[in-house]
Amino acid sequence: MTDWIKRIHMYTGLLNVTALAVFGVIGIAATVLPSPRDRTPPEATVESGGVRSRGLGMDDRQLADHIQMELAIPLTESAPDWSLYRDRDSNLHFRIPVPARRYDITVLEVEHRLRIRMQPFDNWQYLFHLHELNPGYSGSDPRIQACAWYIEFSIWALITMALSGVYLWLAQRPGYRWAQISFAGGVIVFVAFYVAVR
Repeated sequence: MTDWIKRIHMYTGLLNVTALAVFGVIGIAATVLPSPRDRTPPEATVESGGVRSRGLGMDDRQLADHIQMELAIPLTESAPDWSLYRDRDSNLHFRIPVPARRYDITVLEVEHRLRIRMQPFDNWQYLFHLHELNPGYSGSDPRIQACAWYIEFSIWALITMALSGVYLWLAQRPGYRWAQISFAGGVIVFVAFYVAVR
């Protein structure tokens, strides 16, 4: 049993070492780097084009979904509800995000035209968005889904490695003083923070 737990502990770590390292680096970067609002973003590109069909009789959600399908931008899914709004000229605006960039779409309905602003993310934002992916919010594109499931697997791997590490300690060296101090210290610190910030 102990030999199998060792293997699980080791291979779980090896399969996820890159993702877990990225989690750590992103966590540190989020605390020491300026926020995205304070950094100079990569240059955005703006394009315009016609709408193939007028979308008569569609509400805002249907029109946004229709345009998203017409544009067929790789890796994109339906615009989130929070991004849909009308400006004072009654033009529809919505956003289509993907991990590496976002597309801000303006539907100029009177002119039957679109204005598409593509904003690339810098490497930190890109890694942060990868880190946020999860199977419930990753859409249907198989590449995004595969990445989301790998991130999910990595999160479960952290739990597996923590539990298997405790098992290996108890099974092999339960009397090791520094292990006892480390375990007790970790539990006490977490409980103290839990109580302090609740």
